Amino acid sequence: MGLDKWSCTSCVLLGLAARLALFQMKPLVSYLMTRVEIQTPASSWESMQEGMFLDQNGISPYEGSLFHNQPLLLKFFIQLQNISAKFEVDFAFFFLLFCDILAGYSLFKCCETYLEQRQEEEKLLSQTEFDKDAYEVFNAGKRSVEHYAKIVTLAYLLNPFTIISCACKTMLPLELLLYARLLLFCLRRNFAGAIMALSLVTYLFMWPILLWVPVCYMFVEPAKSENEEEHCEKCFCVYFSMFVSVASLVLLTALLMLISFYVCDYSFDFFFASWGFHFAIPDLQPNVGLHWYFYMEMFDQYRTFFTLMINTITVSICIPLCWKFSENRIIPVYSAMYFIAMYKSFPSFGDVSLCLSLVPMFAQNFSMMRNLLFTFLLFVSCFASMPAMYHVWVVTFNPNFFYAITLIYGTVHMLIWSDVIFSLNRRQFLFRNGLKYPVDENGVLKRFTLL
Repeated sequence: MGLDKWSCTSCVLLGLAARLALFQMKPLVSYLMTRVEIQTPASSWESMQEGMFLDQNGISPYEGSLFHNQPLLLKFFIQLQNISAKFEVDFAFFFLLFCDILAGYSLFKCCETYLEQRQEEEKLLSQTEFDKDAYEVFNAGKRSVEHYAKIVTLAYLLNPFTIISCACKTMLPLELLLYARLLLFCLRRNFAGAIMALSLVTYLFMWPILLWVPVCYMFVEPAKSENEEEHCEKCFCVYFSMFVSVASLVLLTALLMLISFYVCDYSFDFFFASWGFHFAIPDLQPNVGLHWYFYMEMFDQYRTFFTLMINTITVSICIPLCWKFSENRIIPVYSAMYFIAMYKSFPSFGDVSLCLSLVPMFAQNFSMMRNLLFTFLLFVSCFASMPAMYHVWVVTFNPNFFYAITLIYGTVHMLIWSDVIFSLNRRQFLFRNGLKYPVDENGVLKRFTLL
């Protein structure tokens, strides 16, 4: 049966069945919970259980170094645990299962909305700015929008690492759901929904603060006008819109922090145990990220300097992307999510699932990507080799082997992201200049740049 005969409901039910089937395999789930590639100190279910136990026994879960989630999330799972004990049903798992399935459906709507908007914009531009021959070639044999949306949904719901993360009851399904809803709100120009989703995910996980600039930029109209007075007025409106967006994010995030301050008996210990934990990286437990080995080998006197530098560099990447993709503003948001999944303090395999599942959304540009085969082979070999490298590290007590494979893992994802960006630029370049090799007024071959 072809994919075109599938409905969105069929894709969702298939993902639901896969998660329920794995959750019933208790010995396998127990083993997967011990893997550093799946669970991290910031997202593990064991950490949440520890926090619930301490809180229910009158001990602050933020006094030690075992719990790093926010108080409101802790109180929510305590209520779920009480209901589960009453009805003898694991409501925590079903809540995370619901988040994962809803995230998959949200990605379906994201892909539909994005492709419909791009098709309308390209159709209008083909009559004025685009080369008609190039437009016809790139749209020949194109499948329906729903076809690509189903691929995106299946890529997320049948991703082994999203299935494993859900069955192991990590906090990842909740995080990815908020990201998916944020993308959908941005594409639909729903300002209130986007601000609320971004404030909540920032409050819970800190690193989404990198999304503040690209998301605010999504709702700013370009200040283009030939009249100088009108241009000044529009510039003022741009700055005012940015100010309102950032102020709304600050106020909502601060409100959630103040509620947490009240819940924690007027103590800010939760802030240093959650946001401070993500920023300072005191736990050097190995993971698939790029930070732990670096800080393990670093002298303590340089730690503060490099912590500030690493986080500043990560933030600064988003600004030039906003400038470059002023006509396709969802790309900086997508890129920032990819950077968060790669450069956050405690990543897991599941973090990149949302960004990887959205790659088929750009399937019309696959023919213009440069490294598809190489990236795919490197991707497969990386995942196949990582358990072996981890075992070698445990046996030899030398973490270089495991860190080397995590560096390759990071390189693979940067290749995927750069290929997506390159293909988008190349498509726009050919649309505007035609399929032949264009030259400028001096007869020199024109070039297009990645950024």
